[in-house]
Amino acid sequence: APWRFAGLLAGAWLVAYALLGGPALAALLSGRIVSLDAVRAAVPAAALACSLVPALWCARWFTGRVRHALVVSRSRAEFRARAWPLLLTAAGLFTAALAALLWSVRAASGAPAARPGELAAVTALGGLLFLARLLTARGSGRAAAVAALAACGLEAAALGAAALEA
Repeated sequence: APWRFAGLLAGAWLVAYALLGGPALAALLSGRIVSLDAVRAAVPAAALACSLVPALWCARWFTGRVRHALVVSRSRAEFRARAWPLLLTAAGLFTAALAALLWSVRAASGAPAARPGELAAVTALGGLLFLARLLTARGSGRAAAVAALAACGLEAAALGAAALEA
């Protein structure tokens, strides 16, 4: 239960940082107030919301393939060797789908062009949340919470370092 609660808090922080962290960091680094464009902030949220369908499909694909690998494997090492590429493939498929959704939502909304770092940050966040969901569903909630908390710590450290410089 404590890891589940910590994971939920970390997930909320990560999504909030995806929406507001970029402008806050820019304001701290530039030393001036940076306006928050509602369209620019809504694009990552819309893309992450739309990515629920590809996440569900990738998770089901992964589950089906892993079950098959479990049936045909004769040892733990063989199962591990079969499952690892499936995990990487599922994560790669989801990340590609999220990147395409992010680009599509940005183009459809008429939002200004995004910097590559912004696209990479939202795509990495989505990938992290997807892997955390897979880990939690497979009984490794503690590992998922630790990974999300580590990402939160890095983001908080970036904001803290920028605030100290300002």
